[in-house]
Amino acid sequence: MSDPIDIPRLSDADIQQLAIDMAANTVLLRIVPYTDLVELRRIFMILALVEGDQFPLEAGAVYEYVSASSMAVNGLPAFMSCKTLNHADVPLVIGRWEEISPNIDEGERFDADQWAADWDIWSTKVAELRAEQARNVELKAELAEGQR
Repeated sequence: MSDPIDIPRLSDADIQQLAIDMAANTVLLRIVPYTDLVELRRIFMILALVEGDQFPLEAGAVYEYVSASSMAVNGLPAFMSCKTLNHADVPLVIGRWEEISPNIDEGERFDADQWAADWDIWSTKVAELRAEQARNVELKAELAEGQR
């Protein structure tokens, strides 16, 4: 088990800049939990090195600037690096992006309340899985100690 990774919050200026860059199509952003870990690892290859229990629970999205990609897989850029967005910043970034992106249909708007509910369910399940994994590690250690 790994220690939790603290993902810092973005400043208002950074949120604005990320939204501008998204509107200019210079950033590829994938929202957790709507993108599974397999797809995240396919796009952000560095995540293939991350064990499931090491993926930061505070990550609400993973993104990278398209200029950081020198290859593509299945029509999407493939990155050797990535940045994580604190889950609390996701609705702020997406909201600003929607404000400055003129061609978004009303039906395609980001539902921040639904996302927050989905993220809470996902993060609770992940935390429960990590707790179960920790208990299994402890039990294995106890069994190994008892066999000595």
